Amino acid sequence: MALSPDATRALFIFILAIIVYSPAMQAGFIWDDDQLLTANPVMQDPWGLLKLWFAPSTADYFPLTSSTLWLEYRLWGLSGPGYHVTNIILHAFNSVSLMFVLQRLRLPGAWLTAALFAVHPVNAESVAWISERKNTLSMVFYLYSILAFINFEERKGERYYIYSLLLFFAALTSKTSVVTLPFILLLLAWWRRGEITADDFRRSAPFFGIAFLLGIVTIYFQDWRAIGTEVIPIGGFFSRLAGAGMAVWFYLGKIIWPFNLIEIYPTWHIDPPQAWQFLPGIGLAITFYVLWLARNSWGRAPLFALSYFVITLGPVLGFLTMSYMRLTLVADHFQYVPMIGILALAGAGAALLWERMNPQLKPVAACACVFMLGGLSWMTWDRAEVHQSEESLWRDTLEKNPDTWQGHNHYGAVLFTRGNSEEAMKHFQRAEELKPENPEVHNNVALGWATRGKLELAIPEYREAVRIKPDNIPIRRNLANALASAHRFDESADQYAELVKMAPTDVDIRFAYANMLYNAGRISEAITALQELLRLSPNNAPARQNLEVLLKKRGS
Repeated sequence: MALSPDATRALFIFILAIIVYSPAMQAGFIWDDDQLLTANPVMQDPWGLLKLWFAPSTADYFPLTSSTLWLEYRLWGLSGPGYHVTNIILHAFNSVSLMFVLQRLRLPGAWLTAALFAVHPVNAESVAWISERKNTLSMVFYLYSILAFINFEERKGERYYIYSLLLFFAALTSKTSVVTLPFILLLLAWWRRGEITADDFRRSAPFFGIAFLLGIVTIYFQDWRAIGTEVIPIGGFFSRLAGAGMAVWFYLGKIIWPFNLIEIYPTWHIDPPQAWQFLPGIGLAITFYVLWLARNSWGRAPLFALSYFVITLGPVLGFLTMSYMRLTLVADHFQYVPMIGILALAGAGAALLWERMNPQLKPVAACACVFMLGGLSWMTWDRAEVHQSEESLWRDTLEKNPDTWQGHNHYGAVLFTRGNSEEAMKHFQRAEELKPENPEVHNNVALGWATRGKLELAIPEYREAVRIKPDNIPIRRNLANALASAHRFDESADQYAELVKMAPTDVDIRFAYANMLYNAGRISEAITALQELLRLSPNNAPARQNLEVLLKKRGS
């Protein structure tokens, strides 16, 4: 039985997406994958699923995304390919689903738009990076929430409205950047009927309510967990306004000309902004104005596409502070959902041009289309290979942006774990030059010195890291251990005393504290420390044995 044209196109798009991302199927873990998955104790916890929803410890509240990773951990453990295959399948499914949504909106060229989305290299960061599961997963629910809402309006079935709301909630708990969906529903009402009525606002009100609640939760997590006391260097309102205008054109440029894609783009110096940095925003406003004047003729489709693009980019344009912006104001994974608007305009334009084209030129146009999809596929394949490992990722990043402190810090860590401490030290020190206010870079420089036996150089670096972030337990413990290695036991004991205050139930810290007190000759204090430890952990045999030795030594 032959497949229908739509089924054939869907199968083609799905298989194409799988093929271009096949290099990522054997990839490992990179960057934030440790915080989210590999070093996250909740993933190993049998009760982790409940904790992800009701007692989250992560920097963001995306419990549905984390739940999928928790479930997959039962299957794949610490083996990367399984997670990557899931991400790729989700992306392929999203690409096909996009075609059907656009068809329901009666947009021409839906299959071409979906194919462009499937193979566009800007999406590689979202698909080939496990931590961006939140993008590929949220898109599933986002698209089907829109589809359910269309069904509700066309078929007047109340159940579709409920489905749409539930799917929107699922999308938000996958990634809150889809918070703009209520605005998109209003934009779709204008596109489909030429106006936005009071009924449209009434229908969208519950969506706005859910978006507001989950948005507040995300802002809380960002401000109090992801950012904390760290200063994000994006300036005040006018700096953010200038940056937002620049960002819109930057993202548009990367869709049209997706070359020189980088994991961390160079920093924009917009605090304070220069006069010329407002020009992109002014240009954007003028573009909207011109399209609005032509909204009843040629400007209608471009106005719809650009409005969708800017609205969905809204949460990541810099008006809301995000921890990621300590690295860069723009990132490829920020436009996984927004780019649909521009691609849909391109796909529809190509379809209309095809209909009006001289038949003799159609073979040339078809070859051009194949060439374009083939070129994009090759570029995406290449970006998927870049995401194979920490080494390939950071080497590529530093080749294109040598002034990223995060790139130097991570690439140094890669070299350090491979035993190349001398070369790693160069990257750690460069990271320190670029970001002296960051405690992690001082900690890594200190680690490099300590490994080479130069404790006199390591200890000041550890102290600086502790000064910057005094509540960081691992860094303070590094300082305490370095002091102990230098036989400065009194100072080490003082650092462990602070650690006990910070982690009073950690028996390992208490045990090390008692040892430092003993090495410093403070026997009575060591005995007290061991007694307190045993009150917390009565069956701790090493602590009890040490206490007996010390009591005998004191003569008690």
